[in-house]
Amino acid sequence: MSSEKIIRRNILSKASRDKENYLHWLIRGWESKDPDQALNHFLKALELNPGDPVVLDAIAYTQENLNETSKVDKATDSLMDQANLNQQPSPTVNPNVPMEPLTAVSKNHPSINPKILYLAYLLWLALAEIITALSTPQVGLILHGILLVILFVLAAFDTQIIQYRLFLIMALAPLTRLLSLSMPLLQFEFMNWYMVIGIPLILASFIAMRQAGYKPTEIGLGQGRKLWLQVLVMLTGIGFGYLEYLILNPDPLIDSLTLQQFWYPALILLIFTGFLEEFIFRGMMQRATIQAMGWMGLIFTSSVFAVLHVGYRSILDVIFVFVVGLFFSLIVQKTHSIWGVTLAHGITNISLFLIFPLIL
Repeated sequence: MSSEKIIRRNILSKASRDKENYLHWLIRGWESKDPDQALNHFLKALELNPGDPVVLDAIAYTQENLNETSKVDKATDSLMDQANLNQQPSPTVNPNVPMEPLTAVSKNHPSINPKILYLAYLLWLALAEIITALSTPQVGLILHGILLVILFVLAAFDTQIIQYRLFLIMALAPLTRLLSLSMPLLQFEFMNWYMVIGIPLILASFIAMRQAGYKPTEIGLGQGRKLWLQVLVMLTGIGFGYLEYLILNPDPLIDSLTLQQFWYPALILLIFTGFLEEFIFRGMMQRATIQAMGWMGLIFTSSVFAVLHVGYRSILDVIFVFVVGLFFSLIVQKTHSIWGVTLAHGITNISLFLIFPLIL
């Protein structure tokens, strides 16, 4: 055996044991006899090495095989249906009219450049947020509703699993604003607003996770790695809270820093802003966008996250949130866990709304 073959075998052998190497999942996908399982392995490889042409070709080939298998299954079902109806008279066949093959399917909708769709989504979302914050909330509500319907339609008719997942998860952004604008929040105390909006949104997010076929560990709900880094990131929440306080200078949400007044609002902010937003953006949306766009998915996810903060009416805050969101995205990509950034996000909002307005 030549030295080149020996080196190649050693590299492949080492990669097949290293789960943090995209070649591990690429090899497992090639070796898998189950197309669905192979596709999942290739998607994992794409997450570890976004934009790799070999991985993208493997995904496209596997997806094409899955579609062909689906067509064969439909043809088989059609033949079985015809066999079950053999007692009925056969329809008259016109020999001058060519018969359609049993495997014929309707033509796909005209293909649209995905980059155009992503940009249009971001611009539409930004327009809806600007109108909601600065002009007429009712018009913003309508724009968010239209965007939500468009995303559901795109997800329903797209046969590519990467695009299907992305459209489904992108729908959570307009859904967030629809819930906040349409619920009768005046009937609740201010701190309960987050919970009233957050509970249905958490349920919708877990439904989206299930429909997308994501496992909890795939979207950062596991322990991940580099625990020391996650702890350090958690501590950045204090600094981020201070910087955002200097930008927004909000009124305090409590009267004093007593345990009785502090614990409940802090818990609400930790769960329904820290966890919920990181679960949606750095968990599901980041994974879906990286699979669809490569590393540009980090920029896209951070942009969507920043746009949803237009309601504070501060361009500086939108820029600040974008930078923090991008930092959180890089940390999640490094640690494979959202828990560090969840705590950092929660501490940021606790510092911003509960602590610094009272002590500064």
